[in-house]
Amino acid sequence: MRYPRSARDLEVSCVRPRRLQPIWISLLIPLAAAACTDRVARGRELYAKHGCAVCHGPNGRGDGPAAKTLTPPPRDLADERHYKEGSSEDAIAASIRHGVSGSGAMPAFPNLSQDDAQAIATWVVSLRGKKGPTSSP
Repeated sequence: MRYPRSARDLEVSCVRPRRLQPIWISLLIPLAAAACTDRVARGRELYAKHGCAVCHGPNGRGDGPAAKTLTPPPRDLADERHYKEGSSEDAIAASIRHGVSGSGAMPAFPNLSQDDAQAIATWVVSLRGKKGPTSSP
């Protein structure tokens, strides 16, 4: 390894670490994926703990034990076409905490922290594109 002899050499050597980028990226991707997976698992646990499955079912398909008694029926959370207040993770978290305006069907859960609502929303978003039942919480 050649050590810098001048400020110019140091400047050039600071620009060169491009060879390290793929290494850093290969190390960071699994960490980011693990964090995402952990957040999805935490969201699924909170979904079960806070009773979301009573209406939406254990897998978010709108087939919970109370679903048949509700008008309108609970939504299949995997089908983003039915979201009235937006289907982004942030919009879903807001719907969880504040309810869905005008419908009366989706109550507000204001006692949930923003972080917990966001984790549940992360799990809900993870349901998109999955066919059939997902694993139970």
